[in-house]
Amino acid sequence: MANPLRDMSLIMQVLLALAITVVLVVVGVYVPGSPVAQERDEVDKAVRERAQLNQEVTQLQVYRQRYSELKSQMDALNKQLDTLKTIVF
Repeated sequence: MANPLRDMSLIMQVLLALAITVVLVVVGVYVPGSPVAQERDEVDKAVRERAQLNQEVTQLQVYRQRYSELKSQMDALNKQLDTLKTIVF
């Protein structure tokens, strides 16, 4: 009995091996429940969370700047209060 794979030329055997490899990789990546697909989903989820957190950080940086302004105002008002206390007492 003839083996059809051995009857092919070397180039055809290599091309067939590449085609089988591509099919296996595509099946491994895109079949739901496969480890590669699960990892890809986890990475996508992490990227979305990171984008959301970066957006929140950007929004909260305004409060950091505002805090330093308010702190300097409070220090100035405390000095003014101390001055007024010395005048009154």
